[in-house]
Amino acid sequence: MVAVDSEAVQLTWVIEVSTAEAATWDVDVYMDLNHRPGSGNRRLLPGRNGFVRDEDAWEFAITAGSDGTAEVFQAGGAERARSLGKLPATLGPGGTVTVEVPRGVLRGDPSRWGYAVSARAGGTLSDIMIPPGVSQIEVLGAAAEGLAVVIPAVRR
Repeated sequence: MVAVDSEAVQLTWVIEVSTAEAATWDVDVYMDLNHRPGSGNRRLLPGRNGFVRDEDAWEFAITAGSDGTAEVFQAGGAERARSLGKLPATLGPGGTVTVEVPRGVLRGDPSRWGYAVSARAGGTLSDIMIPPGVSQIEVLGAAAEGLAVVIPAVRR
């Protein structure tokens, strides 16, 4: 869920973590602001074996972990990401994770963005959010074979 308050200076993500029972987990949210191929990064953050689709190249990413921390990244040249800083991640009941990002960090209209979301438990890709018509089994099947996954973004 993305909530934007025009009066406030923060964005809020609430993510249900199905792997909350795992000892360590993290959730990555990749945000494509403009739906233009080549205008962001395709490669996922370091340590993740995967990509987003070309038309879903991301400009910003947030990773939140079971340790209660989050980090915001901005896409950079040569498929690199630069950290914009760390934030607290609030771990709530039922595996809810909330990360509030100052509105000045992210530009544009979040209701128009694409979101590619992946979760890892114990360092292994365990779940992704997919748009209608896409098979999660097919996407995650690449990871099971040791191949890079290509995660599609979800849009309104």
